[in-house]
Amino acid sequence: MGKTLRLDNTYDFLITGVVEDVPKNSHFPFDILASFSTLSAVPIYGGTVYSTWRNGLDADLYTYIRLKEGVAPAAIEEKMPEFLKLVLLANLIAWPVSYYIMRN
Repeated sequence: MGKTLRLDNTYDFLITGVVEDVPKNSHFPFDILASFSTLSAVPIYGGTVYSTWRNGLDADLYTYIRLKEGVAPAAIEEKMPEFLKLVLLANLIAWPVSYYIMRN
């Protein structure tokens, strides 16, 4: 923690967290994680500038929502299409949405 990691002998990243023992059944394998603000400042991921993305949403990303105690997943599923329409309308994009209930 607090040390600098240099990638490709060019990009310096400050280590702000360490993840141990990622579950084997995770769909999210990684060697390194970086914030969007970091990747926007240092566009190493295919030259992508994340600040120009469609309101921070992209079909290549997973988005997780932690529901408050007592909120039913169906309540979110019911409201999500209208929310996505509002957010994505300017981009004229229609993305499929899948819901999965995850437990601790």
